[in-house]
Amino acid sequence: MTVNNIFDSGIRLIFVSDLLDFCKKYREDDSLMSVYKFEGKIPKISKTSYLHPRSVIIGDVEIGEGCFIGAGAVLRGDFGKIVVGSRTSIQENCVIHVGEGKTSSIDSDVIIAHGAILHDVTVKSYVMVGMGSILMNGVFCENHVLIGAGSVVKENFCIPSNVVVAGNPARIVGPLLDEQRRRIHQGVKIYAQLVKRYKKLKLHPL
Repeated sequence: MTVNNIFDSGIRLIFVSDLLDFCKKYREDDSLMSVYKFEGKIPKISKTSYLHPRSVIIGDVEIGEGCFIGAGAVLRGDFGKIVVGSRTSIQENCVIHVGEGKTSSIDSDVIIAHGAILHDVTVKSYVMVGMGSILMNGVFCENHVLIGAGSVVKENFCIPSNVVVAGNPARIVGPLLDEQRRRIHQGVKIYAQLVKRYKKLKLHPL
């Protein structure tokens, strides 16, 4: 097996040739794909998910069916494990990381909007994490929650189901309204459809 050593900020990453077949599905120039093995841990990614060529997936990461991973998104499973369920969208420039021996878990049918940062978190289904939000170590979020854009959810904060959270520091500002619930479900469906459109299109740069 051919292995190319890549050095990034002093961290040794190994890009394994076995992953090239997977990468070719997304871009003809597979050398630009950013799916990395780290210390024997290879990402497990459903063939039905769409990864933009400029996303970065490292190490112990599992991505379920029909997910959307946008350009600039980084899922770094070096210290611990990252698990993403099905039909979840992780949009442009999001960062998901995990501490030593821990797991960041994002269930199915979740929307992580542009530029959000999640570290050592558990997020249940039908949660919308607003643009630019930060979820710090130990945050536990139950299902059907809206986290407002730019929110900073402090360490070990537990968010119950069916609420809206916003602010810095984030707090519960009210119940999740029926219209907000509908928008979350609709957003999940829209991104699930978008994955199919990207897969069919086989996007390439001009």
